[in-house]
Amino acid sequence: MGSASVGSFTLQSVVKITRSAKKTVVEHMIPGAPAILQANGRPRDVVKITGILNPTAEITAVQNIAAIGNTAAISVSAVTDVQGTDWAAYASNTYLLQSVEPIESQPGATVPWGHYTITLIELGP
Repeated sequence: MGSASVGSFTLQSVVKITRSAKKTVVEHMIPGAPAILQANGRPRDVVKITGILNPTAEITAVQNIAAIGNTAAISVSAVTDVQGTDWAAYASNTYLLQSVEPIESQPGATVPWGHYTITLIELGP
């Protein structure tokens, strides 16, 4: 499993991380000639961190991350994928919390159990 640092919280049971940063290209059609492609920036990077609510520390970290306001800038400086490769930030490593879901409970259990997904959106492209 991989790990991720979101703000001051560390997630150790990360099973999947996806990012959506892609560059936007505008195509200008010219009659009778090849089209011209023009770089037009990129949208904000969205990071989705999926993990297992297994150790107590993981449950506590996810609950604390869920309590962060959606206007507070969060540093995501140490996002590590399952293979152990650190991902460098694109323009910055500052994100806003978009959502934390689902925190499931197993029937009959008194503690959260299952998977979680934390979605963060880049503060600015």
